[in-house]
Amino acid sequence: MIPYIIKAIKNPITKALAYYVQSAKQHALTRKQLEKRIERRSTVASADVKAVLDALEFEIIDALQSGMTVPLGELGTFYTRLKSKPAETLQEAWRKGPELVEHVTCCFLRSRALSQALDVRNLDFGPDSAEQERKEAYRREHPEEFQD
Repeated sequence: MIPYIIKAIKNPITKALAYYVQSAKQHALTRKQLEKRIERRSTVASADVKAVLDALEFEIIDALQSGMTVPLGELGTFYTRLKSKPAETLQEAWRKGPELVEHVTCCFLRSRALSQALDVRNLDFGPDSAEQERKEAYRREHPEEFQD
């Protein structure tokens, strides 16, 4: 279940409030927790899982630094994107080349399987506990809005 919150956002032009559903902040899954989860799902010891994850991280970074894309099966593909300053002419662009690069971004293109897994029609949603408490407090303060 994906926890959510309701957030009021003011339109900067009309100043009208609109309410949006947003993901509730969650605790991150730590590397150690991930290792334990993988260990439970397989016959591999946690030390071996740690070694494989270490190697995976190293190899992904190395491949991206080499300009390669890195497909990860049912998850998707990591790739890099460059942002550069413009050059006035083709000759200037060839002459300056890497000097024009302002920064490199790591991007991720999710796979079809991941897209389907995260399709809104395939997910369950539920407010996080703090949001549930706020909603109940609001219901108690404004019962007239919740009469059936």
